[in-house]
Order: sequence, then structure tokens, then C-alpha cells
Amino acid sequence: MGMLGSMNDARVIHLFLIYLKATWGNLFSDRNLHDGIKPSMIENKGYPLLLWLMVPHKQTRARHSILEALHNKQLSYAQVIIGNSFNIFKKMC
Repeated sequence: MGMLGSMNDARVIHLFLIYLKATWGNLFSDRNLHDGIKPSMIENKGYPLLLWLMVPHKQTRARHSILEALHNKQLSYAQVIIGNSFNIFKKMC
């Protein structure tokens, strides 16, 4: 609703503190490192690709390569697991 409801996702994300913290490298602490790799957030293709934000490859005129298709499939799978996990937590409350 309102201003945020009329903006696309790529613009809205810039308005929140989470964007600034992630851009400055302060979103995840060093204790979240796994084999030296910081975690990332996963979003849909409405968001920009950033160092800390993983999004699927956008469809172009040419079809996706096998690796791009695999990347998109794995991100989609992760989003389903995350969504299901949140639904389980909501039911527990």
C-alpha cells in the first residue's frame, strides 16, 4: 500500500536498513562464515543481483545454459524449503 506498494522490488530494497548493512558488509557477522564464505539472501528475479543477494538468472532471448538453469532450479528449491520452514514456525506460534 502507499508509496512502497507502487514501487518495484528493486527500488524498495534500497529504502531499508538491511540494504545499507549488507552493502557495508555488516549484515552477517564473521561467526556466520562457513568455510570462509558469508551467507547470502535469496530473492526472486525482481531484485538486483548483489554480492549478498542471490537471484535467478533472468530469461533472455537465448535459452539458459545448463549451469544457469541448474542455478535457477537450486535457488527455487531453496526458496521452497525456506517458505515451508516459515509455515511450520507460524503454525507453532
